[in-house]
Amino acid sequence: MEKKVLLSASDIAEILGVSKSKAYKIIKEGNENLQKMHKLTIAGKLPVEYFNDIFYSRRSKGKVFFGTIR
Repeated sequence: MEKKVLLSASDIAEILGVSKSKAYKIIKEGNENLQKMHKLTIAGKLPVEYFNDIFYSRRSKGKVFFGTIR
């Protein structure tokens, strides 16, 4: 099986333990941030690399990318 490059709302909901609705909001906000950085985006998908950076990377320490996850 190939590694995923993009995560869907179902993937994000499962990883974070949130609803699909919240996962879509995370994707939307993530894609808005990527567009501000002049990156191409795909509706309903979020790059794995970007997701890992904003949720797990030490490089993102001290930076706020998203609002509070509820």
